[in-house]
Amino acid sequence: MNNRFFSPKSIVAIGGKAAEEVIYQTQKFGFEGDIYAVHPSKTEVLGIACFPTVADLPAVPDAAFIGIPAEPTIDVVGQLSAMGCGGAVCYASGFAEIGGDGVDLQEQLLAATGDMPIIGPNCYGLLNAADKVALWPDYHGLHTLDSLGVKRGAAIITQSGNVGINFTMQQRGLPLTFVISTGNQAGLDAADYMEILAQHKAVSVIGLHIESIKDAARFQQAAEVAKQHRVPLVCLKSGRSALGAKALASHTSSIAGEDSYYQAFFEDLGITRVDSLSVFIETLKLLYIHPPLPAPTIATISCSGGEASLAADTAEATGLQFPPMTAEQHDKLYQVLGDGVVIANPLDYHTYIWGDLDKQTACFTAVCEGEQAITCKLLDLPDPSNDPDNKGVSWQITLDAFIAAAHHVGKPTAVIAGFAESLPQSVATQLIAQGIAPLNGLETAFAAIAASSRVDLSPKALKPLLQATHLQSPSALDEWKSKSFLKQYNVSVPRGQVLITSNPDLANFSLNFPVVCKVLSAEILHKSDMGGVALNIDNKTTLATAIKQMQSLSDKVLVEEMISDIQLELIANIKADPLFGAVMTVGIGGIMVELLKDSVQLILPTTADEIHSKLKKLHFYPLLTGYRGTDTVNLDSLFEQLLALQTTFIHSGVQEIEINPLLATKNGTIAADALVFE
Repeated sequence: MNNRFFSPKSIVAIGGKAAEEVIYQTQKFGFEGDIYAVHPSKTEVLGIACFPTVADLPAVPDAAFIGIPAEPTIDVVGQLSAMGCGGAVCYASGFAEIGGDGVDLQEQLLAATGDMPIIGPNCYGLLNAADKVALWPDYHGLHTLDSLGVKRGAAIITQSGNVGINFTMQQRGLPLTFVISTGNQAGLDAADYMEILAQHKAVSVIGLHIESIKDAARFQQAAEVAKQHRVPLVCLKSGRSALGAKALASHTSSIAGEDSYYQAFFEDLGITRVDSLSVFIETLKLLYIHPPLPAPTIATISCSGGEASLAADTAEATGLQFPPMTAEQHDKLYQVLGDGVVIANPLDYHTYIWGDLDKQTACFTAVCEGEQAITCKLLDLPDPSNDPDNKGVSWQITLDAFIAAAHHVGKPTAVIAGFAESLPQSVATQLIAQGIAPLNGLETAFAAIAASSRVDLSPKALKPLLQATHLQSPSALDEWKSKSFLKQYNVSVPRGQVLITSNPDLANFSLNFPVVCKVLSAEILHKSDMGGVALNIDNKTTLATAIKQMQSLSDKVLVEEMISDIQLELIANIKADPLFGAVMTVGIGGIMVELLKDSVQLILPTTADEIHSKLKKLHFYPLLTGYRGTDTVNLDSLFEQLLALQTTFIHSGVQEIEINPLLATKNGTIAADALVFE
C-alpha cells in the first residue's frame, strides 16, 4: 500500500483558486502534517507560506494537488516525480476526455509521471477522513472519523467528482473513510484504489461507482486482495440499460450486451451489484456494520398488519424469504403476546405491549433467535421538532427494547424506516454505535439486504481470462458450413443434406422423414423471418414444393431430419469480447429469445458446475428438471455440448458461435441451427 500518498504527513497545493480551496479544506479537516503552497506570485495563502516553484519547496511532499491548466500540469508532474513526491492529484481537464490533442497530452502526462502515482487527470481527487486529508478543490460534507468516534468507515471510488461530493453529503449515518474521484484514470485506476484501500486499517467496505473497467485481469487481482482482507465490494455501475458495444449480428445481441458481461464478471468475483444511489449507500452501511449475510432470509417485527403485509410483498419483489418461526420461538412469543396475535414471520405484534420495555424486549429477543440471516424492526420515528410534549418517548422505548434484544442474541439486526426521512441521522448514529444497521426506506433496505447476501468472500482460484485476439468485422459461415465446422469439435448436429433449389436431386435423397427445409445462405441470418423455413415435411412431393418456394431466396437449401421429443429450445452463444476475453450466453431460445430475454452469461473458461449453478437462476430452469410431470432434460448432455462449444471457440479462433435453437431432450442435446462468425 502507498501510505505516503494516501496517508500523507505532508502535502503541497499548486496553483490558484483550486489550490487555495484544498488548503482551506485540509485546514478545516484538522490535518496535522506540513502544508505547502506553490504559486508564482503569491507569498502566502491562508497563512501558509507560498513558494514560487516546486523546486523551491523546503522538503519533498508526500502528496501534491496540482490545480493548474493541462499543459503546465505535465511539467509539474515531471518535476514532482523527479524529486520523489509520493503522488499527485491532477485536477485539470483537457486531456483524453476531449479526444484529439487531449489524448496526446494524456500520453505525455503519463510519461512524465515515471514511478509516481497520479489520480486523474480531470478529477476532484482524494478525501481521507482517517488522516484528515482533503486533496479536494471544493466543498464536501465528510466528517473525520475522530469526530464521529469511530475507527473505521466505508471507502467510495467514483469516476464522477460531483457524485463524489454528493456521497460526502449523505445524511444516513454511514461513516466514510475515503472518497476518491478517479477522473480519466491515466495513472491509477479503480483496481489500484481497490487494492490500496482494502489494505487500509480504517476501511471496512468499499463502494465502486464506475462506468467501465480498464483491465479485467488486473481488476480480478485487486478484488482478490479485497477478499483476502475480508473487505466486501459493492458496485454501482452506470450503463445497465445499454445492450452492449459493437454487438455482432446475432439473436444474442438482443439479450446480452456489455452490461450483462459486467454482471457475470462481478458475480464471478463475489462483488454485489446494485442499481441505485440509495441502495448503494444502504448496502455499504449494512456491510459496514454486519458481515455479508449468509442467505437472503429475514424476519420482520412490526406493530401493524399493514406493515407486515408491505414487508411480505416487498420481500418477494427483492427475492428475500421469511423462514417460519420455530416451535420454541412460538412458545416464547405466546407467553408474551397471548391469543390476540397470530405468531408468524413477518410478525405483527399489535400494540398490546407498546411502551412496555420488558415485554417488548422479550418479544424481540424471541424473534431474533430465529433461523433468519437478519432480524429487522420496522419503525418510523417521529419528528422531534413536532413533538413539544415528548410524546415520542415510547418510540425510544421500542428502540431500547430492540437494542437489548440484539445484544442478547448477538445476530445481525436492523431498524428499517418505511420512509427514508423517518430515520433521523441522530438515531442512525445511535444504532450504529450499538451494532444495529439503520436502514432508510423499506424497498431500499430490502434491496440492500438482498445485495449483502450476494457478497461472496470465500477464496477461489482466479479464472484465467481468455485473450480476445479476433475482433475484426465478422463474416458468417452458412448453416451447413457452420455445422460441419462444429461437428469436428464433437458438437451434435442433425443429419442433413444440401440441395440445389433449381434442380434438387430428390432421387438420391437419403434422409428419413419428417424433415425440415431451410434456406441456405450466409447473408440470411434469421431465416424464419424471411419465410425460409418449412417444418414437418413428410414426403418428397411436399419437400419439392418447399424448395421451389425458397428458390427466390437462395440457390441452395439445407434439409435435415426433424428432432423428436423436444423438451426445450435453448440458445447458446459464445462471443469474443475485448475486455473479458470471451463470454458464453445460455438462455431460452427459438423464436422466444427476444420476447422472454431469460438468459445468463458466463465469462470463459467455465465448467459444468458453473453452468449448472447459473442455469438455476433462470425462470425456465424448472423446465429442464421435469416441470409438472414433463420429462427431465439430459443435463449431462447439455453441459457436454456447451463445453464442446467452449472447446470449439478456444481452439478454432473464431469470433462468435451461436446455436439457436439448441434442442434439449431427455436423450441428448443437439444443435438444430448454427452460425459461426469468423
